[in-house]
Amino acid sequence: MENHSSYAVAIIKPDAHRDVLAGMIVEDFEEEGFSVVLRKDIALSQTQAGKIYFNDHNQPNFVDATRSLMGTERDKFSTLLILKNKESEGGLLKAREVKGKVDSGGIRKKYNLYTKDELIKKGLAGEDLRNELSRNRLHVPDTDEEMFEIINLLLTEKERLELKDREPGLCGELIIFNEGREAKNEFLERKNQRPK
Repeated sequence: MENHSSYAVAIIKPDAHRDVLAGMIVEDFEEEGFSVVLRKDIALSQTQAGKIYFNDHNQPNFVDATRSLMGTERDKFSTLLILKNKESEGGLLKAREVKGKVDSGGIRKKYNLYTKDELIKKGLAGEDLRNELSRNRLHVPDTDEEMFEIINLLLTEKERLELKDREPGLCGELIIFNEGREAKNEFLERKNQRPK
């Protein structure tokens, strides 16, 4: 699925909460033309964090990435943001631009204490370096499909129903996604049951 929706999802990580940056990150998105449709503080489980980073499960940084969403016992809350691009579609593409990268601008650079090179100069290497780099303040999914999976994962049925009145466009897109996913799953089940 491509990035056609005018909506985007961002998850502000616990390290941003610890450093009292969550409100400023929301303001950064608003200044870049997004409105906040929903804001939900949530302590993510290891299972939820693993599902959010599922596409990276074969990557060496998977464990660190999931840990960055769960935080610590003291700083464990993340914030789910559902955002709407006021200008047009392509909400995720724009949100990814606003998120930026640690070494090249955007929210990640603005609120990151050190670049990878600076951390290496400080003597960090291996797991310590990966842990520090995973504390990058923010997660924005790559595709609309991943965005809808996160919405399904983190919103209760009641929260989705409340969104229906406020954001019928988002709910319509979510229904179409879920129906497509169900049809795909049924097709795969039938295909697997077919005699060879």
